[in-house]
Amino acid sequence: MLQQHLLQHAAPGSKGLLFPGDRTDHMSARYLMDRYRPAREMAGRPDLTIHHLRHTALTMAGQHGATAAELQARAGQASQSAMIYQHTTLDRAGSGRQDRRSYEAWRS
Repeated sequence: MLQQHLLQHAAPGSKGLLFPGDRTDHMSARYLMDRYRPAREMAGRPDLTIHHLRHTALTMAGQHGATAAELQARAGQASQSAMIYQHTTLDRAGSGRQDRRSYEAWRS
């Protein structure tokens, strides 16, 4: 699915963007939010912000074994502040149960 998206929408090579904007190379904040608002409304979560997506992505990376250095690089942080995203990795055995509980709560 991702490969098909890239073939249809991204420029080839290192300059290719995964999610390009409509009239420029880079997606503007307005362009993103014009698409994000209806998506979060349809999901029944108008309260979600872009930061929630970032936090979720970095937390999931931590749950799947990303090191502190990798989390810092992904987050663009040079300090230990990226360690907040490792909070759920302390109990990996329980993280799957928590993921299922979160999913079930979201579905209902």
